[in-house]
Amino acid sequence: MNWFLVALIPPVLYAAGNYVDKVILSKQLKGSNVGNIVTFSCFLGALTLPIIYLIEENVLPASGATALILALNGALTVVAVLGYLYAIEHDDISAVVPILQLTPVFGFMTGYVFLGEVLNITQIIGSAIVIIGAVIISLEITETGRISFKKKVLALAAGSAFVFSLSGTIFKYFALNEGYWRTQFWEYTGIALSGLILFVFVRSYRLSFISMFKENRRTIIGLNIGAEALMVGADLVMNFATLLAPVALIYVVNSFQPVFVLILGIGLTLLFPTVIRESLSKKHLAQKVLTISIMVLGLLMLYRS
Repeated sequence: MNWFLVALIPPVLYAAGNYVDKVILSKQLKGSNVGNIVTFSCFLGALTLPIIYLIEENVLPASGATALILALNGALTVVAVLGYLYAIEHDDISAVVPILQLTPVFGFMTGYVFLGEVLNITQIIGSAIVIIGAVIISLEITETGRISFKKKVLALAAGSAFVFSLSGTIFKYFALNEGYWRTQFWEYTGIALSGLILFVFVRSYRLSFISMFKENRRTIIGLNIGAEALMVGADLVMNFATLLAPVALIYVVNSFQPVFVLILGIGLTLLFPTVIRESLSKKHLAQKVLTISIMVLGLLMLYRS
């Protein structure tokens, strides 16, 4: 099985899910916050548990400690999603997604420390080129030519990237020993429990989640289900891909996500400007095209090595 083609699927799904999340936060739910999305996501993700059980009945791990660690790793995923959602709530998707491409850097570090994975020199150079592209696209260039980083968004997105990479490394370590579906089962158990904890103990999340069912029921629930389907599908394929190649390589391929974010952003802005509006100025388009070209170069070096 070609690991590159498998690893290319998640960024497409993630890019589509990014825009659905943005629509929910900025257009459909007036005065809403992140709470309803993350809580709904956790509860809906729990529906995957019986499906996984039907696929693989032998989901009990070798020890209770393993189940606990995997459940906590599922909770880590929720933390990463929270960072991402708060980031896109404060800024454009095109500014947040490139920063998330720091994930391969962290993935290389965690893969090296915990799994003993080593990249060859060509792969390291290719990875570095992709990261350089991600940095360029994350720069904010004003009309006066001033260049800066958005610190709050940078902190949220970079923190999310680190937690995503750590979670992916832990997943691979246990999936190689416990099996793919067993590992998925207990991670989604942790995700479901995290949603329950957030619902019970975080009042703003609970009120936001409840209000979701009182106002504009069909639109809100439909968008949430659509976003969750895209993200869960991407997560499943991403985790499977980590079994075919080093964690760092899978996350570097995921750096194609800004490409699909750009394509979708242009299309949605032209077709539905009242729903999604991305900057199509020559300056910003040139910046994004340059970045994408750099990323493609790095990925080609990575793929041919």
